[in-house]
Amino acid sequence: MARTTKPEKRKKTIPYNFGDKHKAYIRKSQDCMINVAEGAVRAGKTVDNVLAFCHELKTTKDKIHLASASTLGNAKIILGNCNGFGIEHFFRGQCRWGKYKGNEALIIKGKDTGFKTRIVIFSGAMLASSYKSIRGNSYGMWIGTEINLHHKSFVQEAFNRSIAADKRKIWWDLNPDNPKAGYTPSTLTSTSRTPPIANSSVDTTTHILLLTIT
Repeated sequence: MARTTKPEKRKKTIPYNFGDKHKAYIRKSQDCMINVAEGAVRAGKTVDNVLAFCHELKTTKDKIHLASASTLGNAKIILGNCNGFGIEHFFRGQCRWGKYKGNEALIIKGKDTGFKTRIVIFSGAMLASSYKSIRGNSYGMWIGTEINLHHKSFVQEAFNRSIAADKRKIWWDLNPDNPKAGYTPSTLTSTSRTPPIANSSVDTTTHILLLTIT
């Protein structure tokens, strides 16, 4: 019988080095549905989101999840690999790249998921037609990088496709953009009633968490 996952061998530890506000953001994300990290290039926001996403992936009851970037290649490089901090490294020895119903996917099954199969579908999102690639599936969690480069139709479709999720959680990151851009932190936090604490804030009415890295 063909092996479905790589042998579980994890001798090397991922060298995380989080600052206090990054740690606080990751902890708070456990209680929030939408988590948004904005900051300069190489500020560590993607690593924060990937780690939080992977921790939730271990216990979620949903089978299929979504990872997106401007292009499919960027999604696999930025979220899948992430310079050694990506999803495939977190689940090293318990995952393999493959296809799921024609979609590029990371298929995870091992001790961390209770030996249950969890599938992360990777997708590009910058084109007006990109949303078509994720139609037909229901998703549990969604992690999107450079969300300001996603087409609005893709964002709307991804939201719609996660409505029935058992654990509906979303992680976005973005670089500072034009204030009139389609997706900026202000579009999500304009109704926030919680004052910023250590460069992060939570909207208790909608469970939105924002981290701004300056």
